[in-house]
Amino acid sequence: MPFKPKDPNINRNGRPKKDRALTAILERAGSKTVEMDGKSVSGRRLMALQVWEGITTGEVSFPNGKKLQLSPQDWKDFVKWAYAHIDGPPKSEVDITTAGQAITFLVERDDNEQDSAASEAA
Repeated sequence: MPFKPKDPNINRNGRPKKDRALTAILERAGSKTVEMDGKSVSGRRLMALQVWEGITTGEVSFPNGKKLQLSPQDWKDFVKWAYAHIDGPPKSEVDITTAGQAITFLVERDDNEQDSAASEAA
């Protein structure tokens, strides 16, 4: 069907934004509460507590009472993950145009235009 500019059936608002399905599912799961050490905590809070526990003690406690000892690689991954989410990635500057050299501008003017402007002002 060819496009017609004044067609009343045109969706003027455009296509609706797509939901990020996994993000939505994780947000719903993270909002549910679980029992940990006799206290009710949200899944998000539990995850944050487990990350800090893993970084500071080298092991992670689960609601069912089990504990997981982290390997050195697991601990390193926890630390990297935490730094990436707390501070964000380090800023990086990318210069793809000048190879680090200063940009200089050359401005040329037509002397005839300057002379005509000067005579008009007088």
